[in-house]
Amino acid sequence: MEVARAAYVAVFALATLISGYGAWRATDIADRDTRLGLVSVFVLAGGGTATTTIQFAIGWVSAAAWLRIIGLIVGLASIGAWLYFASAYAGHEYHRRPVLRRLAVGLYLVAVAIKLTNPTYNLYFTTYVSTEPFTHLAFNPGVTYWLIAGGAYLSVGIATVWLIEAVSVSRLKDWRLGVVVVLTAVPAVVDVAIGLGRVPTQLVDTSYAPLGMAVFALGSFVFLNETFRPIPRFWRKQVLTHLNEATIIVDAEGEIRHISPSAAETFDELRGASETSFADTAPALYECTLQDDPIFEWETDSGTRYYRVIETGLPSERVGAHRAYVYTEVTGSEQTRRELHRKSRVMDKAPIGITIFDLHRENDPLVYANNRFDELAQNDLENRSDLTAVFCNGKDSEMASTVQTAVEEGRSVTIERCDDQDDQPRFWTKETFAPITDTEGKVSEFAGFHRDVTEDKEKQERLKQYKSAVEASPTWIFCIDSSERLVFANENFRQYYELDPSRVRGTRIDSIVEKSTAEKIRPPIRQALDGESVVFELEADTSKDERQRFVRAVLSPLWDDDGGVTGVVGSVHDLSEVRQREQQLQVLDRVLRHNIKNTMNVVRGSAELIEQQTSAPEVINTAETVSEHSKKLIDMAGKIRQVTKVLSKPRKAESTDLTQASKYAVSNAQIEHSEAEITLDTPDEPVNVPHATIETGVKCSVESAEGSGIASL
Repeated sequence: MEVARAAYVAVFALATLISGYGAWRATDIADRDTRLGLVSVFVLAGGGTATTTIQFAIGWVSAAAWLRIIGLIVGLASIGAWLYFASAYAGHEYHRRPVLRRLAVGLYLVAVAIKLTNPTYNLYFTTYVSTEPFTHLAFNPGVTYWLIAGGAYLSVGIATVWLIEAVSVSRLKDWRLGVVVVLTAVPAVVDVAIGLGRVPTQLVDTSYAPLGMAVFALGSFVFLNETFRPIPRFWRKQVLTHLNEATIIVDAEGEIRHISPSAAETFDELRGASETSFADTAPALYECTLQDDPIFEWETDSGTRYYRVIETGLPSERVGAHRAYVYTEVTGSEQTRRELHRKSRVMDKAPIGITIFDLHRENDPLVYANNRFDELAQNDLENRSDLTAVFCNGKDSEMASTVQTAVEEGRSVTIERCDDQDDQPRFWTKETFAPITDTEGKVSEFAGFHRDVTEDKEKQERLKQYKSAVEASPTWIFCIDSSERLVFANENFRQYYELDPSRVRGTRIDSIVEKSTAEKIRPPIRQALDGESVVFELEADTSKDERQRFVRAVLSPLWDDDGGVTGVVGSVHDLSEVRQREQQLQVLDRVLRHNIKNTMNVVRGSAELIEQQTSAPEVINTAETVSEHSKKLIDMAGKIRQVTKVLSKPRKAESTDLTQASKYAVSNAQIEHSEAEITLDTPDEPVNVPHATIETGVKCSVESAEGSGIASL
């Protein structure tokens, strides 16, 4: 009898150890759900066999009932774990459905409540002491027991069918694993037979179902060395592994269910990841995957790569089907697309008009025109339809003929077109047409480049007019650089110094003038190069006609865009003839003043004699008047001489405040002519004049008004 007890204790203790071993081996399973389910099965099964071992080992009849209840509670939980494992291993989603999980937990709690209250109500089983094959507490199952056991055994059967079907349709089709699954169910069959009283009395009335888990662990991990990869994944992984594209499969909860080798190699974040949240494992890739644009940028050690992601749902009848993300590298095509897009943007925003003509389209060869060309077409009376006709046979013009010839010969051509309508301003365009060849080297298209050159043409026209005016000017006009070498000289300058037009540029200014003249003009040139405008007069020696010339020169600095002086432009006026005429006029002036003065002295002397030789009042008054006016004419001649002397004297150009000078002159005149009434009307703002001879003019005005006693300025 004690031998039988020891045998039972040994069997159930060994089953407990084997279940523990199975739980430890199950922790190596890669699939999270399969691992969780199988570890739970072995732990709970081991717990059930452990309670049975204790029950047989201690032999306390009073404690046996509660140990049996605890064992049944743990055993029922192991059936739930078995369902979870079978669903995960067979590739089903039942174990992940929230409704089924909540229902299973609810039923389990009801069964636990019935079992815990059995000592009070005896609804589950009744007990009695049996002595075969050794003294132990036996059980008579009640109706509730069979209801719960029936549901439990039905669940075990369904899970077993899932496993057998999964093994039969798998790529491996290992019949040995099927045998292990069948053997696992044998202890549960023994439990049913015991309940029905179909076994010998020598067999102890206890729960043998947990021994099946020990058989399953022993057969799977020891004899088959099974790693328990989910069965449907075998064929799926075989297909995905042979795909070149990187592939990730994610379940409804966002957890990664599969990572292809290509995906792990392409995206560093995925290496070593398994059965984890996609968003947490690879946040950067997750964000790129869910963005609106299917093409995204990915930085690698070798540079920037581009990938296109395709999302698709995997066919499934179950709730929460998986999603597959397939990543295809499109670096080459994407770089080409972006380059074309960049060039297209540049062409659209180019400051010149750009067109493309397809020679295979006979009626309307214009296939592209950018924004600038449309603007030019609006300004040009010959619009884009006329330009299109250049490549057709519908427009007979010299321009069309030129372009057609270039098209036929496959060469570039540049033309200028002018729209010169009476009611519109002139509009010029410069157009270049260049051939575009295909991959075979044949000309398939022509690119047109259209530029508005109206402003350039107008500038050229104005420049031509300016040049003609400068060339024809009687004034000598020249330009020198900062090294005092000629840059330009007009025709009169060149003719006087006998300069060849082709040799003007680069000639030093001091090499074409007399040495004495060069010494005189060097300081003003330096002054102009320092940024000051200079006006000066000089008597220039010349060996050409062996006489001195009196000239007035104006030198102005030439400024660049940065505010620096790059040269000097000068204009030289020959005042020799003017000076000669001035000298002749001065001689004539002196002669006239001398004659007037002599004549007036004679008149004055005669008037004084008449005044002395007569006593008639009328004659005396007349003689006095003649004498007085003669004296004024003599004084006026002297003043004219002073004015001429002042005006003929060379003066340096100065800026004088006209208002202040006038007030000063009026003040002096008022002192000299106290009896005169002088009024001065001046503006509030200062008025500048180029020289300070205003005082002489004011004084003359006052003296001229002396007879009336009133002068207004």
